[in-house]
Amino acid sequence: MKTLALSLMMFITLVGYSQNPISFALYQDAKLLTCNDDHGNKSPTLDILLKLKIPLYKTEMSYIVVNTNYEHADLFGGYYNRYSFGFGYVLDNLIVKNVEINFGADYGYITRQHVGGLWSWGLSNEIAYKLTDKFKITILNQFVQRSDISTNKYSLFGGLEYKFN
Repeated sequence: MKTLALSLMMFITLVGYSQNPISFALYQDAKLLTCNDDHGNKSPTLDILLKLKIPLYKTEMSYIVVNTNYEHADLFGGYYNRYSFGFGYVLDNLIVKNVEINFGADYGYITRQHVGGLWSWGLSNEIAYKLTDKFKITILNQFVQRSDISTNKYSLFGGLEYKFN
């Protein structure tokens, strides 16, 4: 609870004093929401990813973004949490108007119910469609080293993003 309160205070401070617009995104794993899987997870299984994005450098049709991520899943074998920090390169309105394409990488820390903390890396690709100046609907492809189960996993998430000004 202390970690959540501290994170919330840091987020409010960043939003209040940032010179760049900060975005907050919420995603749900599409497969775990709609289908059963081979590991005993029944549909719908909660697997949410929260992402805080801060743009650093902007050009006419692209920008570089840093982000912090938190993923939580209520899996059959116990909870799964992943905390990570990453960066991405975003192409903005390059091919289609109001569409952004983001290529990213991150490094994080996984905790499981009966497993201690383990380091992991991740790669992602995100396609976002701007509904308004503040809201986007997004599809996130994620490839993560699942060091808790000694393999790499692909996930497809759907979500919404909100930009604070």
